[in-house]
Amino acid sequence: MYVLTRFGFFCLLVFLLLSGFINIPDLVYQAKILALNRLRPESNEYLQALSKGQVALDVTRLEEFRQYYKEVFNLFPERADAMGLYGYCSYLLGEHSAARDAYSQALALQPDFFWYHYNLGVDRYHRGDYPLAIAHLRKAYNRSPEQTLDYVFTSERLYIRLYREFHRESDMYFVNQLQQAYDSAYKMVILSYYQLKQYQSVMDVANDALQKNNPSKGFYFLFLGKASFNMKEYEDAIMYLRNSLQFDIDNPDVYEHWGQCLEALGHVGQGRLIRQKSRELSQESNVQPDTRTLFRYELY
Repeated sequence: MYVLTRFGFFCLLVFLLLSGFINIPDLVYQAKILALNRLRPESNEYLQALSKGQVALDVTRLEEFRQYYKEVFNLFPERADAMGLYGYCSYLLGEHSAARDAYSQALALQPDFFWYHYNLGVDRYHRGDYPLAIAHLRKAYNRSPEQTLDYVFTSERLYIRLYREFHRESDMYFVNQLQQAYDSAYKMVILSYYQLKQYQSVMDVANDALQKNNPSKGFYFLFLGKASFNMKEYEDAIMYLRNSLQFDIDNPDVYEHWGQCLEALGHVGQGRLIRQKSRELSQESNVQPDTRTLFRYELY
């Protein structure tokens, strides 16, 4: 009786499959979703808070997220978002090589996605690999913001759920976040060219950023001034540095280079007074910004 029952069930299953009552692709898809639901961390709140520096690193919890995103990609190898988030978790775990490999795979699937280029650029910038940082970051800010936003909004199960499960971020949150990151990409490219002493490239990128109306105008005028100073174009440098003061009046770097320009032009007394102003401002602030805080991987 047991054998007949098993045989009868088998026959019924074959009949249903052949007659089209069972949709095999849909059945496979549902099986994959069930498998992922068993692996998915209970809440995205920890990863969101970690990305904002609000909680301490918990290796065990972060590894759970990483393994989940790895399994998403294994089951759905077209999901660049899953591979990107696997890379993000790898980076936070200190596995930078794995993070770079993951973002490179994600880029092969979504080559126009700003955030993958950006995170690779941040990584190279902090490692002091300025030529590669420039290459990645220039690709980032030459991507269409519309294409990047479109992909974010289609990633309902991963990106949108991460950002909206608890904080209910509006569409404008993603727009503003992207605008700030475009500005940061330009700034890292300028800083990289400056480290490489490629001063004309510094000027080209800074002028491009100003033409695009990027928000950090004081920064761009400052580096136009610093590049001009290093090219011994002192009068132009003073013009740019004074423009920078309109946006950042207490920046000691501006006064230091302004004073040096005046001294180079023969106005030694005036130059020394202005450089004294720089020293006073430096003592008041007494804090140098940490570029690892200013420029960091973002949760993509």
